[in-house]
Amino acid sequence: MFLWVLLVYLTPLVYSAASGCFLVLTILGLLLVSEAIIHAATLTLGYVGSAIAAIWDTDIRDDMNQIRWNPFNSDERAVLSSSKVSFYIR
Repeated sequence: MFLWVLLVYLTPLVYSAASGCFLVLTILGLLLVSEAIIHAATLTLGYVGSAIAAIWDTDIRDDMNQIRWNPFNSDERAVLSSSKVSFYIR
């Protein structure tokens, strides 16, 4: 195992992408990952904000109880009958 790690570590890189496709794909991949992180953060903050607001507002609490506090709600009727907050994933 040690010899394999040493061989991989000491072997120089002999191939480079002269076309620039690697750089473009790397940038696109980073953009995709950053978009996913931003999307997840936005959803999380929206849910946490709704949960905190449910402490004081009974309408929000009723809406959250109607979807059973599930941010992955797939019940369209619960979304249509909500007054302030709804989460819906189709």
